[in-house]
Amino acid sequence: LGSLIERIRKEKGVTKTQLAKKTGINIGHLTHIENGTRKPSHKSLKSIALSLGVPYQPLFSTYDKELDEKQQEYQYINHLFYNKVP
Repeated sequence: LGSLIERIRKEKGVTKTQLAKKTGINIGHLTHIENGTRKPSHKSLKSIALSLGVPYQPLFSTYDKELDEKQQEYQYINHLFYNKVP
């Protein structure tokens, strides 16, 4: 989830500082979310999705998913469409 949020943020040209201001989420917490060391609350995830201008459902569908070795090797996260509901 964190990798997907980071990818979307970078593709949209949004800095962590900008996202932190838009969402009201501490920049340190956002860093932990993107690094995968913490999971956002559903409220925070909705705020992130709204701030990045993407639908909530595609992000939520990755919430508790762990990538297996093959998916990591293939860089599966880079092939998810975040503008379409899976």
